[in-house]
Amino acid sequence: MADPEVIIALRVLAVPVLNIEGYSVATVSAAAPAMNITLKKFVSKTAEPVMRATCELGKTLEASATALPGPVAAI
Repeated sequence: MADPEVIIALRVLAVPVLNIEGYSVATVSAAAPAMNITLKKFVSKTAEPVMRATCELGKTLEASATALPGPVAAI
């Protein structure tokens, strides 16, 4: 999660999508202008839906056998 001290004027929450081995294969994030929402309200409104989305995506990847087998290397 980022707060205005890190990214000026933007609140960001990101959660990794994990494959069956527990490696991150993607990320789901939410962002909002900091001037429109407090950090506490942003977290309370976004954390649960974003985490739920990452779980569903992970299950879908597992079921479709498209999940990457290991860690993703940086390019």
